[in-house]
Amino acid sequence: MQRHERFDTYDDMFKRKIRAIYGTRASLKLANEVLPLRKKSIKPAIGSERKEVEDNVEQEKIIWYQLLIISPDSQWKSIFDMIVLIFVGYSCIWNVMYFAFDSIDDTSEKFAKFNVFNKVSEGIFYTDFIFSFFQAFRHKETFEIVGDLKSIASNYIKGWFMVDLVSIFPFELFLRDPS
Repeated sequence: MQRHERFDTYDDMFKRKIRAIYGTRASLKLANEVLPLRKKSIKPAIGSERKEVEDNVEQEKIIWYQLLIISPDSQWKSIFDMIVLIFVGYSCIWNVMYFAFDSIDDTSEKFAKFNVFNKVSEGIFYTDFIFSFFQAFRHKETFEIVGDLKSIASNYIKGWFMVDLVSIFPFELFLRDPS
């Protein structure tokens, strides 16, 4: 026999779902981070509940920088990461060819399209570098989504920050011959 629960509010139902999916340790923090974002998308109920929902939405103000956080499950970010991966592959091949063959003159008209493509790829890498400071991540132990900007930045700086910084640093500005 199934037990059907009646929830007083949408929040109670949502917290129950979070607890069932992520466990009790992660549920409270995750629910507190996600509920303000989800309340905007709630379709107002009929009658007096409608007024309560609208009042709750107005009371729960979203801090502006919470809108900048990129979810780890975001589909557009996954597509962007695949595009970055393609550009990394192109960059690996182009840099090997550039340094292996001295006859490549990147100022000639033959390689003008490659120069434009190289600048576009650099722009993609700079964009990815900036996005990394706003990319939420899952906690290693609790698998809860960490969406605090300070936590995201410290996690990124402890991890891939130096690799990304060295890879996008414009060494050509400092290695050019002044003459």
